[in-house]
Amino acid sequence: MRNQNDEKSVFMATPELLKMVKHFIKQFGSNKKFNLIDLGPGNSYHTKILIDHFVGQDCMGKCVSVDISKEMLSIAQESIKKDFPTVEQASFILDYEVDDLGKIAREVKTPDSVNVILLIGSTFGNLSDETILLKNVANSLENNDLFLFTNRLDRHDNLKWNHLKSNNKRYLFIPELLGIDTSKSQYSLHFDIEDGFRKASIALEKSYQISSNYTDIFL
Repeated sequence: MRNQNDEKSVFMATPELLKMVKHFIKQFGSNKKFNLIDLGPGNSYHTKILIDHFVGQDCMGKCVSVDISKEMLSIAQESIKKDFPTVEQASFILDYEVDDLGKIAREVKTPDSVNVILLIGSTFGNLSDETILLKNVANSLENNDLFLFTNRLDRHDNLKWNHLKSNNKRYLFIPELLGIDTSKSQYSLHFDIEDGFRKASIALEKSYQISSNYTDIFL
């Protein structure tokens, strides 16, 4: 997000984001294996970006797929097995919004591993209650574990625009959690012909800088 007068696009697609953060993730687990706990994995297209990186770095642990649908879990596992036959996999049928994720996280965790919980692609936008899910994830994380999520609109030709436009609060809740007044912000939704999917963006009324323990975040 940037000032609404900024002419440059601030949208970052999921694959580009994963490629950007994969080296950053590594610093959280020196000499450790990384377990990927993928919530709503779909066909694991995005997840395989991280798998490929960790396999190449010889630090790939288990890949765990979590979904309410047994059929979707089969699709995800077959997709990973095709490209990464040596990666150890597990799957759990679970409603990850409300059911205990901590049990799964503890089951796959070892003293020599770090858990990375993934909620990527358009999965976050399909949640019924984001707050419940985020609390569930928070209760599943131990020291040095990570939660990586993206909030974007993939291409769904059967998705109606009215539903999306009326649901902009879903995209404003993150700046609101940061204490930013979004009442004067501009929310926009459009279809990018070149990229081939819908994009949601928020333009704040002014620029912000948020300091953290790791780096400065500019909004």
